[in-house]
Amino acid sequence: MRSSTFISMVAAFAGAAVASPVTRAADYGSWNVTVSGSSAASGYRWEEVTFTYSLTNTTSSCDWLYDPTVHAEKTTCDDPTLSYTWSDFSKSSITVHQTVNDVALSGSAAISVATGLYGSGRGWAGNTIVEASPA
Repeated sequence: MRSSTFISMVAAFAGAAVASPVTRAADYGSWNVTVSGSSAASGYRWEEVTFTYSLTNTTSSCDWLYDPTVHAEKTTCDDPTLSYTWSDFSKSSITVHQTVNDVALSGSAAISVATGLYGSGRGWAGNTIVEASPA
């Protein structure tokens, strides 16, 4: 093979590889999500959810409180770009939204939550890995 033909083939192959990058889900990382919560006989309920983002190893958290005296819920997160929602009351899946390095990310995953925990038997806890993708 002539060297000019070989060089042309290599250049064409390299150009094709650069022109069509493949983005994998792993390129956006994931969140390790841990949740714990409890409820009191008075009707108060609380929940703490921590999110550790794999690519930056940054941990953020959100606290949720239900106050039965005013029938109001309040969620506060230490990162204003972070939010989460549950699929339903049984907490069978969770959806996460967060902006990391100016990129809006989101993801959902099933979560296994154990109930009947702590001294009162009114606690719950669970964890899951949520794969991130562009929102």
